[in-house]
Amino acid sequence: MSEKEIVIGCINGELRAQRILFDKFAGKMMTVCRRYAGQGSDAEDFFQESFIRVFQNLHQFQFHGSLEGWIRRVVVHACIRQLSKRKLTYSLDSDNMHFEPEVDNLALSSLSEEEIINWINMMPMGYKTVFNLVVFDGFSHKEVSSMMSIDEATSRSQLLKGRKWLQKRVVNAQKVKI
Repeated sequence: MSEKEIVIGCINGELRAQRILFDKFAGKMMTVCRRYAGQGSDAEDFFQESFIRVFQNLHQFQFHGSLEGWIRRVVVHACIRQLSKRKLTYSLDSDNMHFEPEVDNLALSSLSEEEIINWINMMPMGYKTVFNLVVFDGFSHKEVSSMMSIDEATSRSQLLKGRKWLQKRVVNAQKVKI
C-alpha cells in the first residue's frame, strides 16, 4: 500500500491500514517518546497517547508533506502535553554555567548512541525537554516557547544548561576511559 492509501484507509477505519501505519512508524516514534520520558511506563504512556492523537488527527495530514514528519510532530506535541501535565520545573540556578570543557571529538565519536541517550535521559527534565525539542526535533526557541508556555530566554537558557550538563558527562567519561 502507498502512504496515501494507508492514510485514506486509516481515515476510513480500515484495521489493515491502521496496522500497517502503526507497524511502519511505531519503533521510531517510541524512540521519540523515550527521549522525552525516559525508559519505562512513562514512555509507554506517552507513546499510547501519541498514537491515539495520530489516528484522531490523521484527516488533517496534507499529502504534499512527509507522513513521518507529520507523525513525529504529533508525537512530540503529545509528549509535551504529557510533560506539561506533570508541571515541569526549570532550573534557574547558575550551576556550572561557566564550565567550558574541552570535548575531544575522537572521544565523543567513540561513545555509543546508547550512552549518549542514557545521559540525555538523566538530564533534569527542563534541560532534557528543551534539548530534545531543539537539537533532535529542530524546533526554534520561539516554537519551544509557545509549546511549553515559557519565555524564549528560558528556552535558550535550558538548552545552554543542558548542553553544558551533557558536556560535563562526556568530559568525565573521557577521563574514566583514559
